[in-house]
Amino acid sequence: GITQMQEMLCILLLPILLGVVLAFVPGTFAGLAAFIGTAVLFLAVNYFGFTLGLRDMTIIYPMLGIGLTYLGSESWRNLVVEKKGRQLKKAFSNYVSPDLVREIEKNPDKLVLGGEQREISILFSDIRGFTTVSESLTPPELVTLLNEYLSPMTRIVLEEKGTLDKFIGDAVMAIFNAPLDVPGHAEHACAAAVRMLEELKHLNEGFAERGMHTLDIGVGINTGPAVVGNMGADIRFDYTAIGDSVNLASRLEGLNKYYGSHILVSEDTRNQVPDGRFIFREVDRVRVKGKHLPIVMYELMITNLELLPHFEEGLEKYRAKQFVAAQQIFNRLVADYSDGPSRLYSNRCAEYLETPPPADWDGVYTAKSK
Repeated sequence: GITQMQEMLCILLLPILLGVVLAFVPGTFAGLAAFIGTAVLFLAVNYFGFTLGLRDMTIIYPMLGIGLTYLGSESWRNLVVEKKGRQLKKAFSNYVSPDLVREIEKNPDKLVLGGEQREISILFSDIRGFTTVSESLTPPELVTLLNEYLSPMTRIVLEEKGTLDKFIGDAVMAIFNAPLDVPGHAEHACAAAVRMLEELKHLNEGFAERGMHTLDIGVGINTGPAVVGNMGADIRFDYTAIGDSVNLASRLEGLNKYYGSHILVSEDTRNQVPDGRFIFREVDRVRVKGKHLPIVMYELMITNLELLPHFEEGLEKYRAKQFVAAQQIFNRLVADYSDGPSRLYSNRCAEYLETPPPADWDGVYTAKSK
């Protein structure tokens, strides 16, 4: 009678109760605790039922029901739910810092795997004259050189909360503020660039000691809106960013060759970095094809900081069309510091002294090619 009814209720209700609890607990340890808790609850009810009312209820079947429910739930968690987490972790651990991977695991909903538009800082770095370097090395030597260079550079990006987007030969593309929010992402990108150049100094000392080629790099950084997400084909896709902002970062990186600089950043990046954190100098204002507003470029300076006031004075005179006075200043900076941007402006002054700019010239340089 009543004992059988109670047994039936325990066999039916306890596994349902445990199933509901397991559906809401987050991990394996919490699941195990819920299983032990339910089992202890049943054994306590059974014990007191027997001692107080002398009802001898069976233990085996309710315990069997609880056990099977727990095993089924854990199998589901490990095979399906946690497998997804592991896949996510594996997918991102190659190009995201461990901190971000943990954040992704905790809040996978924050991760939009389709495309989304967000403001990011994009960093491109590239080895100068890499073709020349590579031609003088055997393939195994080239691979060693690249690995020794790319490993610490990648570590720096990840330590600065960046996401390694891709390697393009010897070039590194990194994005900051995706897939997860990184407050002060422009500052992190600039810090990564400065650390990369410091690291390169140490690497070059080692390379020189071993009689290997020393390397020189250029870095370009821009901050702006881009579409980020998994892009590509069904078979092969990459978490990456696309858009005008990305293209500008790449072009800034390439322009280091033209200006004789190492780190060029856009005005948008410069404006987002707190004052006093780094030393920037305005290098140029360029009007590019198809765009009316000039792009303002800054160099993030790490050496020869004392030339800054003289360079700014030269730039002021240059924009006021006082080309003779400006050229004198720039020539002095070239002689004293071998300053790349000053060399460029000295040549421009010479050009304008020969062929003066139009009367309405606003000091903006018009890029001849795209």
